[in-house]
Amino acid sequence: MHTCPTCKQTKPFSEFAKNKTRKNGHDSWCKVCRVAYAKLRRDYGKNVMNRYKTMKGCSRCGYNKHPAALEFNHINPLLKNFCLCTNYYSVSLKKHYKLKIDFKKELANCEVLCANCHNIHTYGKEEDYAA
Repeated sequence: MHTCPTCKQTKPFSEFAKNKTRKNGHDSWCKVCRVAYAKLRRDYGKNVMNRYKTMKGCSRCGYNKHPAALEFNHINPLLKNFCLCTNYYSVSLKKHYKLKIDFKKELANCEVLCANCHNIHTYGKEEDYAA
């Protein structure tokens, strides 16, 4: 039996993930608390990115109604280190200062475009379809 420091419940070791680095061979948090924290962290990062996209809006047409229709476009693809849309968990609840600095640097190399403008830009025929 082991007590989870998060939920303060005493549970059998089967309720804790294995961790060879710990004395007892199990993680300190129970599986339920670990999953809940991971979801909270992921959702926090996703919400921050959604607010950022709607606040900025499309840099070409100005659309800012729904974050699902807004995408990040790297201004200079040669400076791309990672994909922002798959690493939004780096915007975490805790400090993780290096991750946040890297994320902000990558964000500075991006512009927000709506799906239509991004597809036109990626297709490479933007000058033919100027509105």
